[in-house]
This record gives sequence, structure tokens and C-alpha cells, in this order.
Amino acid sequence: MYNRWPRSTGNLDQDPVYIESGVGVSEILNKNSMQVTMKTNTIRNLGIIVDANSGIQARYRSLRICCLEWFPTISKDLPRDGLIVQNSNGRRFGAWVMPNNIDSGTIESLLIELISNRVLMERINGLVESASELTPIPRKNGDKALLYTWLAVQNPPTQDLRKAFANGFLDSKHPKATAFVTWFRNLYGLPGRT
Repeated sequence: MYNRWPRSTGNLDQDPVYIESGVGVSEILNKNSMQVTMKTNTIRNLGIIVDANSGIQARYRSLRICCLEWFPTISKDLPRDGLIVQNSNGRRFGAWVMPNNIDSGTIESLLIELISNRVLMERINGLVESASELTPIPRKNGDKALLYTWLAVQNPPTQDLRKAFANGFLDSKHPKATAFVTWFRNLYGLPGRT
């Protein structure tokens, strides 16, 4: 899936960021895919965002190995505030491992942290735990079940994350959200909010 952010002008030189969603982490963290990407002259700044799932250290190690040929100064440890490194050709590479470059988890793990109504979230957690007795929810999908159940009981219910932010169901100004946004803006040289 390809998306222009925030909207397309139809001109790659004028669009601030070009976002491509990978099918899976094996496609994204693949030396052959990286080689094709790095041969593309139009890409100056490349960012990779992946879920840590159950092993953040292993995920970062795979990411580092995949990119080391083109960015030899990439650090052995993932910086807490996200990775941004520049190579001798002036290309910049950034990496963010969801949820926060420290813990194992997914993007949904981060989004759950952006929920301000913790009392309702505790009830949702109990509901999902009760439901898991009747229908097994794989551990790796636990945060997805929590987040989307939370969104289903909002007024109006939604499964669209953009609408969830627009309707205030998720706090975009939460410190955990701003840490990611700061990394993203720094990687791509985007101005801050006004």
C-alpha cells in the first residue's frame, strides 16, 4: 500500500514524505529489498518502522544487519529516542521499533498508552480477558484486541485510527506520542506544529 502524507501534490519533490506499507517484516528487513531501495536516487531519507513483537533486541539486530552495508555507523544498540544516522553520501536512515524502542510490542501497544480514560480501559481489559476464555486470542494479538474493542465502544464507534485521533479517543499530545512524532519530524526535516 502506498500513501502520500499529508496529501499528494503529484510531485515527489514537493511531497514531504512518501510512505510505503510493507506486507510484513520479512519484506521490510530484507537485504535485497534494501539494495533496490538504496539504488533509487530519489530517496534521500529512509525511515523504517516495525513492531518489536516479542523481541525488541532481535528485531533491532535484524534491522541493523539489513542496513549496515549502506549505513556502517549504525549503532549496536537502538537509541531510546529512535535511530537516525547519515552515511557518507548524505543519505539519512531512521528506525523506530514499536512501541517505544524499549519494550516488546506493537503499534497497538503504543496506541493503548494514548488512552486517557484508564477506568474504562480496565473494564475493556476485563472484557477481552473474559472473551479469551471462549475464543483463544493469541498473545501477539492481545493489544490489538484491546485497542479495537476500546474503539468499538466509543461514540461514535470506529476502527479507523485517523478518526480515533480526530475524535479525541487517542491523545496525540501524550508524551509517548510526541516522542515518536519528534523522531519522525527530525528524520525528515519537517517543521514542528504551529
